[in-house]
Amino acid sequence: MSLRNRNGIWHYRFKLDGKEYAGTTDLAATPQNMREAQRQETNHLQALREGRSSTRRIIVRQFDDAAQGFLEWAEVQYRKHPNSYKRIRTSFTSAMQFFEREPVSVIDEGRIEAYKSWRIKEHAVRDITVRHDLHALSTFFRYTIKQHWARENSVRNVEIPSDKDAVRMHILTATERRCTLSAPLSIPICTTWESS
Repeated sequence: MSLRNRNGIWHYRFKLDGKEYAGTTDLAATPQNMREAQRQETNHLQALREGRSSTRRIIVRQFDDAAQGFLEWAEVQYRKHPNSYKRIRTSFTSAMQFFEREPVSVIDEGRIEAYKSWRIKEHAVRDITVRHDLHALSTFFRYTIKQHWARENSVRNVEIPSDKDAVRMHILTATERRCTLSAPLSIPICTTWESS
């Protein structure tokens, strides 16, 4: 096992079972960082011996900053389903208020449960709204894992309310009301509906 300075950054290289492995520590190649660089190298070797991948370093991002990046991604990701994006954006209004500047990587199941309680107590929302909020957060955590801002999806271990009692309503526009009320029962209702 050995460390080497490559362009001012500590890198390591070692052999295990006849195969060579190398990696970067992302640490400046200074004497003060040498011990931490050696620790990263040792952890990588140990992980391989135990048959698991080495642990990646988490990039610390505050919730409000990460949420902005996520919403920009979601707008593009859901461009064919704009109502899905609007639902996510709506859910994130309260999430950004609750989590504010907390690092994403430290938000655990307990904080998600606290968020659920806060939504119900402070905003008096129904279960279906909490359900939407938690699904939006779950999508957010999947995104943050890919960005190396979190290790796990904390929503996975939280009970999400059921939608069995939810009622979906379509409020008629003025044109839809006129068409419906003026049409005799024997002929079809207006063929052109205005989109709402």
